[in-house]
Amino acid sequence: MSDEQDPRCLLKLKNFPTQFCPLAIERLKALECLSRIASAHQESNIPGCIWSINDKDANYCFFKYIYDNEGLEHSTIEISEKLLTTQASVYFSLARVISRIKKSALFRKKLKKL
Repeated sequence: MSDEQDPRCLLKLKNFPTQFCPLAIERLKALECLSRIASAHQESNIPGCIWSINDKDANYCFFKYIYDNEGLEHSTIEISEKLLTTQASVYFSLARVISRIKKSALFRKKLKKL
């Protein structure tokens, strides 16, 4: 895995941040100020980086977190804490992703080979 930053980085950094990402901090502060879980529409209007994660060791950068923790398994509790959301939301998202994967042509093609 390369240590180059993901092209989706809003700051267009070449490498992972070496200090706290200001856009991630802006978003995390806004999320913490909400009195309840935001709807998808509300969340889309929250300022800052949509790739922020509540992990100071990764400088609040999702891509650095994934790079630093490659190959490790994470519990739904840990995922929900990092994303500042509920476990139910994580389960719901995982179910949607699994459903989409199962419906994909690539998945069905690989399943036929088994």
